[in-house]
Amino acid sequence: MKAMTNEPRRDSDLEWLDHVRPTGLVLSPTVVKERGLVPERQTQADNDAFAICLDPEEANPAIAQTLGFLS
Repeated sequence: MKAMTNEPRRDSDLEWLDHVRPTGLVLSPTVVKERGLVPERQTQADNDAFAICLDPEEANPAIAQTLGFLS
């Protein structure tokens, strides 16, 4: 028997909205979806490219190579 939950079904294209603070211009999830304003999913290759730009010192989690990160 499958357990029932009270959680509403979430649109996976809009789940990123749960991770941002609404500051400035705010759009409803419906407008975001209608306009196709869905960011691309982050891949392992994206993670690896970002990791190269980080400071190797674990105590200092900062971007050491700013230009590499922005390109």
